Amino acid sequence: MNDRFFEFSLDVNQGPILATAIHDGHQVRKELKDLFRLKDEERLREEDPYTGKIARAFPNHLVVNRSRFEVDLNRGEEKAVYQKPEDAWGLDVWKEPVSEEMIQQSLRHYHQFFEEVEGVVQQIIDAHGYAIVYDIHSYNHRRESPEKSAPKEGNPDIDILTEGIEMKVWRPVLDQLKHELQLYPYPDGPLDVREEVRFKGGGSNFMQRMLSRFGEKVFIPSIEFKKIFMDEWTGVVDEEKLGHLTKALQQTEKAVVQAAENRKKILASL
Repeated sequence: MNDRFFEFSLDVNQGPILATAIHDGHQVRKELKDLFRLKDEERLREEDPYTGKIARAFPNHLVVNRSRFEVDLNRGEEKAVYQKPEDAWGLDVWKEPVSEEMIQQSLRHYHQFFEEVEGVVQQIIDAHGYAIVYDIHSYNHRRESPEKSAPKEGNPDIDILTEGIEMKVWRPVLDQLKHELQLYPYPDGPLDVREEVRFKGGGSNFMQRMLSRFGEKVFIPSIEFKKIFMDEWTGVVDEEKLGHLTKALQQTEKAVVQAAENRKKILASL
């Protein structure tokens, strides 16, 4: 068990891509464990297990080990610690209200995370003139029952959130990312990769904070994998499918970086 709040590996010589998995974690700090009304499997279902494994396939990666039920880095500070059912998909998270002291401890981790990750992204920008952050997540598609999957029309295999990204700069890079993912020979047929379908709007706090801090110097698509690589009710992973999805994202690296390099003149003028 890794008790660190998050871990990262960075070597700017390995390129401008940083892969992140901010919802991979399932651990919670000791003083919170007995306060949860939710069972472990209920928490796991709303977390993004195995996204850390995808992120770690990249030389530069950052993986959060703590659960979003301790503090959610993809929420603004005022909503980062779930306190009411409406904060957490209607789930009754706690046996009793969490003390202000515990909330502040969670928020200390929150602020430390953003301070450090902004430093990491700045190092990449200093080295390359820009940074590419693959903000990796996953989503449930069998809400109603373990046997019934949501319609494919509104639930692509990979949904890419892009709101707030400056498309005058980054559209060719985004198109290259989608193209490379669609080219991957996934065993069940070409991956269905679309933009802003299952998730619409710029609701990702992590993504929006990076854009606010670095503007056009960062390309940070939020990449949502449908949980076709696991049983979202039991948490059991299909290692073969997870391996294919990991390779699919890995194979985008060369072409995406080349597309970004082609935008360097525009970036240099910003």
